[in-house]
Amino acid sequence: MRYLHLGDSPWVQSAIRLEAPHALELEYVQQMTAWLLFLHAPAQIALLGLGGGSLARWNLRHLRQSRLVAIEHNPAVILAAKSMFGLPAEGPRFEIVHQDALEWVRATRPATYGVVQVDLYDSEADGPVLDSVDFYRAARRLLPDSGGLLVVNLFGRPQALKQSLTHLNVAFDDRVRLLAPIRAGNRVALCFHGPSFQVEPSLLTRRASWLENRFGFPYPRWLE
Repeated sequence: MRYLHLGDSPWVQSAIRLEAPHALELEYVQQMTAWLLFLHAPAQIALLGLGGGSLARWNLRHLRQSRLVAIEHNPAVILAAKSMFGLPAEGPRFEIVHQDALEWVRATRPATYGVVQVDLYDSEADGPVLDSVDFYRAARRLLPDSGGLLVVNLFGRPQALKQSLTHLNVAFDDRVRLLAPIRAGNRVALCFHGPSFQVEPSLLTRRASWLENRFGFPYPRWLE
C-alpha cells in the first residue's frame, strides 16, 4: 500500500494498492460512486480535488463513455499523482486543470457536467477547503437541468459537518441525502439537481444489486 499525506499531516488523502492500482481502497472513495444508483454515466464528469487520483483512475477505467476533467490547485499533488500513484496520462477522455476550484466553477459554462465529485481538503482536514453556499451554488450551475448530481466528501469536526450540510441544503433546496458514516468519520452527500422524480423502490433495489455485482461495492447497504 502507498498513502498520500500532505506535509506532516496524519490524515490520509489517497491510497493505492500497488498490485491492484485501479481498486478503490478507501471506503469513502468507494461511496463517491453512489450516484450510479440514480444516473447512468454522463458524457462529462468533473472532479474537484485530485488527491492521488484514485477516483480519476476508477472513473476512466469503468465509465468509458464519460470524459473526465480533474481540477487541482496544488502542483505537488498533481506531480505525486502522476509519479507515485499511477495517474493515467491526459488525452481525449482526461484533462487535468491546475486551478483553484472556485475560480474554475465560476468560469465554466453552465450545464456542462452530469456529475460533479467534490473532495477538497488541506493538510489540517478540519473541514472542506471550499464550503460556502456560494461555492455549492456555483457548482450546482454546472449540472444540467435535465438532472445531475453533486457528490461531496464531508470530513472534519462535528461543527464543520453541520455547517457543510446547512450550506448544501440551502444551495440545493434541501435535496440532499447523506450516506451512513464510515469508521474513519467521512460522510458522503448526494445533492440532486433537476426535475423531481419518483422511482419504484424495487427498481432501485435491483439496480443496487446489479452495481454490487459489477463493481463489488455494497450499493444495497448504501441504498438503505
